[in-house]
Amino acid sequence: MARSLLCLMTLVLGIAILSPGPLGASNPQMRILVVDQDSGSSLEQVAVTRRSIGASAEVKFRTTDGGGIANFGRLAGQDFEIAACRPDYVPSDWKRWSELTEVDPVGTRVLKLKRSTTRQSCTYGDRSLRRRTGSTTARSR
Repeated sequence: MARSLLCLMTLVLGIAILSPGPLGASNPQMRILVVDQDSGSSLEQVAVTRRSIGASAEVKFRTTDGGGIANFGRLAGQDFEIAACRPDYVPSDWKRWSELTEVDPVGTRVLKLKRSTTRQSCTYGDRSLRRRTGSTTARSR
């Protein structure tokens, strides 16, 4: 029993050491790190929108976490555009996923927002969608 456990651990360690790339590189994630353009510090509670380019016009929304990361899950091999906004910041223009700078081995890309001198509004797509859905259910009761 101990011998087979030792063999299994050796095999797993050997695969990890001999892998050409980082483990998980075969399953890339669409992670966006949103930072302040001037300070470089990460920004939380940023509304990030992803839309696919091509035949299927799929749009998804996420909000950055405390580390400034929005994760859209697995990269599906399509090209995407990303836009972000946050109150007190100038909303970004649409940027192609492939144009964003990669910052780590996992494939996280960076999007920079510039602070605004006036109060900028920001529409959180996922929240407004939830509100509409909630109000529809409330009316149907």
